[in-house]
Amino acid sequence: VEYKPSSDTAIIADHIIAREGLNALKRMIKTWKDKDFSRLPPVWQKAVDSLYTVEKQEEYDDLYIMGYADILPPILEPWCNQFFEWVINEPKLMYEYLELEAEGWYSVLKAELATGVVDGIFGSMDWCYKGGCLVSPKHFKELFAPGLKKIVDLVHEHGLKYIKHCDGNVMDILDIMIDYCGIDAYHPIEPTAGMDIAYLKKKYGKRITLCGNIDCGEMVNWTQEEVKKEVKRIIKTASPGGGHLLSTRNALHSGIPVENARAYVEAANEFGRYPININ
Repeated sequence: VEYKPSSDTAIIADHIIAREGLNALKRMIKTWKDKDFSRLPPVWQKAVDSLYTVEKQEEYDDLYIMGYADILPPILEPWCNQFFEWVINEPKLMYEYLELEAEGWYSVLKAELATGVVDGIFGSMDWCYKGGCLVSPKHFKELFAPGLKKIVDLVHEHGLKYIKHCDGNVMDILDIMIDYCGIDAYHPIEPTAGMDIAYLKKKYGKRITLCGNIDCGEMVNWTQEEVKKEVKRIIKTASPGGGHLLSTRNALHSGIPVENARAYVEAANEFGRYPININ
């Protein structure tokens, strides 16, 4: 792992699978098969235990506390390119890898749910870029979707909701996530990737909750009045009838002026009261 002082981030700079290829992946899978996933690594147990800490804070009484579970292919790792080649050439092995990956997250999820603290579960792995999904819909349904469905089913068994975040243009796989996997909400509806919240509201508004889609990239340069105008437009488009959580297309990041972030919240409070009645 290499630390980048300029961005204060750590990235995976080298990986044995990137160097040694398929044989290294097969060794890793063999090791995972012998692993007792019910015993969480200390770092994950500490993360689960932190949920109790949040619950005890009185100032967070009205906070919606979310756990985390998702399917994480090695998109941000040095063997990413090899992974996508093997999706085509070694689909059975990739299914085995992703199944074990999901098993690990399933164990984390069970521990999170057992706390009784979480109000819902969030998954934030990006599977798409602006041009579409990183894999074909066929490969997505065969390799990615079964693990996600297993996670969502367990969330539903506990009477909770699952919110799936995925940047990019997800139109090729959104039906699979909704109809097969059973997600309850989709975030962030990225406008710069061609995601039209008006279209999604019309097509999916009665089946899932939509979360989005204020452009947090443009919020860096907008005036406060422009921020309020866009918030008003999105609420008018997506909020009537319910099923919409106002959100940016990613996050209120550090590049957004504080004044614009404040204008965003003020506009939400002004226009986001039900019943929605915006001229």
